Amino acid sequence: MIIKNSLKKNSLAGFSLIEMLIYIAVLSIIFLIVVGTTLSFASSYRTLAALRAADNAGIDTLEPMTRTIRAAGSVLTSQSVLGSNPGTLALYEAHNGNSTTTTFDLQNGVVEMTVMVNNIKDAALSGPLTSSNAMVTNLVFDALSTSTASAVKIDMTAIGISGSVQKSKNFYSTIVLRGSTS
Repeated sequence: MIIKNSLKKNSLAGFSLIEMLIYIAVLSIIFLIVVGTTLSFASSYRTLAALRAADNAGIDTLEPMTRTIRAAGSVLTSQSVLGSNPGTLALYEAHNGNSTTTTFDLQNGVVEMTVMVNNIKDAALSGPLTSSNAMVTNLVFDALSTSTASAVKIDMTAIGISGSVQKSKNFYSTIVLRGSTS
């Protein structure tokens, strides 16, 4: 009698092999779901970071271009490459007896701005406009002119890079020249 009672207690005390396999299977499924979700979040983060880099590259490149074009008096068509990729835009502005020529040029994925004041390069205002985690692949300038106004149309594609993920975004702008040429 004593032997039967102790056997009953021992057989009820642990897990059976089938129960252990079921627990391991359930824990494995939960682990796979957690790992898959984590990898999905990491991929989404890289995609969003690349899109943010493309947005920032477009904004950071277009803003100084827009400001400079708006202040310019005229487009120097002889020094510009208009209507093709990569484009080059040369602008002229005269102010307080100083003549300023500003050039925007795409070189190896980076938009370069060169400012010449009275034919002397202004190193403080010249330099790259594109950030290091992005590049510009398409830059097209078109000069528009009517009898009363001139404008510049910009078509640009920026690519943001985050790890192995690259995302591109197109930017368009048309800016009216308001400066004077005198």
